[in-house]
Amino acid sequence: YSDGICGSNDLGSISNCYNTGDVSASSSSSSNSYSYSDGICGSNDLGSISNCYNTGDVSASSSSSSNSDAYSNAGGICRSNVVGGSISNCYNTGDVSASSSSSDSYNSSYAGGICGDNSTEGSINNCYWNSDSAQTVNGLPQSPKNGVGRGTDTTTPLTTSQMKVQSSFVGFDFSSVWGISTSINNGYPYLWYPVVSVTPSGGSVAISGNVVITFSEAMNTTSGTISLNSTTLTGGIWSSGNTVFTIPYSGLSYNTTYAVNISGFKNVSGNTMTADSSHGFTTVATPTTTTSQFTNNNTFNGSGSRTNFLMPVAIVGGIVLFGLIGVLAFIITRRNSG
Repeated sequence: YSDGICGSNDLGSISNCYNTGDVSASSSSSSNSYSYSDGICGSNDLGSISNCYNTGDVSASSSSSSNSDAYSNAGGICRSNVVGGSISNCYNTGDVSASSSSSDSYNSSYAGGICGDNSTEGSINNCYWNSDSAQTVNGLPQSPKNGVGRGTDTTTPLTTSQMKVQSSFVGFDFSSVWGISTSINNGYPYLWYPVVSVTPSGGSVAISGNVVITFSEAMNTTSGTISLNSTTLTGGIWSSGNTVFTIPYSGLSYNTTYAVNISGFKNVSGNTMTADSSHGFTTVATPTTTTSQFTNNNTFNGSGSRTNFLMPVAIVGGIVLFGLIGVLAFIITRRNSG
């Protein structure tokens, strides 16, 4: 067994993932020999695979040196989609090959652009594979090429050129899940995570500063809104090839949690991101201010006259302030002994 992401998906869910590496499996035995390979997941048993893609080549080969079975199964996304399993909104551009050899009559090889074996009638919807990529079975070109090696095939073949056009991918969500650009992923659809990072975050954040948002790709600089809770921020500048947006804020309340609401931003292809309110921060605590009083008693002359100094002291944010003209006043009382 050799799998791009997961060996077996039993009652589970796999979504928003991709594989770009080649995946191969081979088996050689003097008895039964089996080989399975796939770009994303091996056996999809009552599970779901959605919004995934593979660009790596997938191959499986098996051989038996005796009068035994040899079986190979290779799929661009999944090698076996068991009844109750579902595959949706996925695509594969890689080559797929399967080969097996044995002296026994049971010698089977299945290769599919999306799934190797769908004989138990799992569901496959909105899945696409590159018809220009190679498909071989037992060393020979498969004709015709298939999206499913064995079983019901509801997939859609697309040429390389068609796979670089957004409208070819019916059912794909290009607003919040997928993106497409000639400069990214060789022009094929890619999983779009618009917001990479947002600062500030966490606690003890200054009440004035900048919100800095880093996007995963170049954005349309005329779109988008950022607000802190219900207050919309204004201004802002773009940098780093229009992937980083910095916008100022000021006058926030102390010890208050703010959600950074990001909405309406578009990439250069015109796709609008889904509103994102998952980021935020909490401002610094209110500075503490206390007032204390120092008394200094001194005798100045032989007559016994004494001057008492009462000095108010302000403690602000842990800093002691005293003796500042115009800020702290000295209260001087004089008492005579006679």
